[in-house]
Amino acid sequence: MRLRFVPVRVFPRRRTVLRRRPCRHIDALAQMSYLGGERKEMALGCTAFGYCRVSSEEQALAGASIPAQEERIRAYAALAGLTLARIFVDEGVSASVPLAERPAGKELVAALARGEAAHVVAIKLDRLFRDALDALATIRAWDSQGIALHFVDQGGASINTRTALGQFVLLILAGVAEMERALIRERTKTVLDFKRRNGEVWNHEPFGFRREGKRLVPDPEELEALAVAQELRARGYSIRAICHELEARGLRPRGKAWHPGSVHRLLRRAACMNPNS
Repeated sequence: MRLRFVPVRVFPRRRTVLRRRPCRHIDALAQMSYLGGERKEMALGCTAFGYCRVSSEEQALAGASIPAQEERIRAYAALAGLTLARIFVDEGVSASVPLAERPAGKELVAALARGEAAHVVAIKLDRLFRDALDALATIRAWDSQGIALHFVDQGGASINTRTALGQFVLLILAGVAEMERALIRERTKTVLDFKRRNGEVWNHEPFGFRREGKRLVPDPEELEALAVAQELRARGYSIRAICHELEARGLRPRGKAWHPGSVHRLLRRAACMNPNS
């Protein structure tokens, strides 16, 4: 009896591939690196960045300190269902500096350009922007990228740019804030002009005058030094030569010695105050 060998096909054993799941203890941006496609877009849609800013110590004492802002931003994000990935902080930065030129503001703009978040949360409009034009330009650019702005306390209420009504209200508030700043500048200029005309102190005492109460009175020694410096400059003396001549004549400066920079500023200010002299 002959044995017949029948070929048998051997199929490879199927391997079970375990998909790595994100851990809960890592932050939101690290979790999104494991996700793909639609799941990543859904996670990104709830990711937010916070932004805080104070320009002076006075604001910190008035309740606008960084810890106070961070606490309110975290509370708002939790109520709005947003995942707060990071809070960017600028301390001692004036609102007159554009957002993209601030240390933390520059990082925020770069992170948003990389698509790392879809929401930005701040306390008020003036924490982010310097004026209405800056606000409108940034809001338009972020809106085209699908980034929504949230303000926790703008006039006693929270607003965001995810809705048409929120965008409309924000544009009005930006215009009102710009008008308020312009009115403050006008009032300040009016008061300073009045004080100048009436010989009152409006800032630091100008060279040639000293302060007595609220009034400015002439200082003969400083006025003599100023007159000598103007005369020497008109005769073609260099700034450094004027410094040596003032020292030789025993005319004392406000500091320890006459410096070319201080003499140059003194002559320039005198020329601005008396353009026809």
